[in-house]
Amino acid sequence: MSKQGYITDNKHLINDHFVDSLRDSFARGLPGLSAQLRMSPPSREILMQNPKHHHPPRKAAVLIALFESKNELHTLLITRNEYPGIHSGQIAFPGGKYEPADNSLIQTALRETHEEVGIAQEYIETIGCLTELYIPPSNFNVTPVVGVLRQLPNLLPDENEVSKINIISLKELFAPATRKLLQIDTPVGKMETPAYCPDGLIIWGATAMIISELQQLWLGFSEIL
Repeated sequence: MSKQGYITDNKHLINDHFVDSLRDSFARGLPGLSAQLRMSPPSREILMQNPKHHHPPRKAAVLIALFESKNELHTLLITRNEYPGIHSGQIAFPGGKYEPADNSLIQTALRETHEEVGIAQEYIETIGCLTELYIPPSNFNVTPVVGVLRQLPNLLPDENEVSKINIISLKELFAPATRKLLQIDTPVGKMETPAYCPDGLIIWGATAMIISELQQLWLGFSEIL
């Protein structure tokens, strides 16, 4: 158990066959926008039709970290702190905006993950990137980076940005019962939107769209394992 009380498990490793097969799955092609749109909120279409931003989107990246624990594959998402902003309190993958010192968007995802949850870059073996996703409210183009952890280190959440680290099994995340339609407050008012609801969490918007593409990719990947 880490100093913050998060349980970590260093006994289970992802093997070379898993990593090679996942890379092969990326090489065969991504599901793309059609998979993302399955979990798109109605507000996205409205904001895309009536853009508030008239300057080029900024670049950002997030990390989808995959690791094995208790004989199941898991990922982690953060619950952001409450603050005066459009993404306040939301559940997301660790990540953030591209900085000039970053040599790539993969580097952005790795740096931000280290800053937000304390996973050093040497623990992460990057596999590939999912389809870039534009986020209208904040005017960001986000690149989701997929990486695997052969060993899960102690997690150290950044108290300035992260209120909680959520460890979620892919089995639960992708279960049909986890996907629901909910009334959620969006940037353009209260709307019914698709969401993933594992373990009492509500994951919607861009993060749900990213998960939707991962889930579609996973269907083909799991068949070849």
